[in-house]
Amino acid sequence: FYFKNIKEFATIINLFLTPEIMGYIIAALVLGFIAAYLVPMALILYTVNEEFSYAFNHREVLKRALTKKYAVAWAVASVYSVLLSSIFGFVPFVGAIISGALSGITSYTIYGSVYREIKV
Repeated sequence: FYFKNIKEFATIINLFLTPEIMGYIIAALVLGFIAAYLVPMALILYTVNEEFSYAFNHREVLKRALTKKYAVAWAVASVYSVLLSSIFGFVPFVGAIISGALSGITSYTIYGSVYREIKV
């Protein structure tokens, strides 16, 4: 897009940032955060029990995910992933692949260790 002046740009932005659209954006961010928090535990339950249905066992997932140990592990893994991707983001082409692989392996190692420690 090419804008002749800042007023034209501001008018276009205001068209897209109505309260209704902002509500949808906030709802999507909240649901994305909840999914990002619960999915690792669901995947671990599926892996440990070797049955797909365990990933959708809401009581078991919530019981294990809503613990202090898991919350700390998730926060550490998230910060680690962000730092790793910001460091490797400067490496063209393969930086994202390397950071994704390293953060995925490390994060799920952390989650697995915490899963063993959680007494439910």
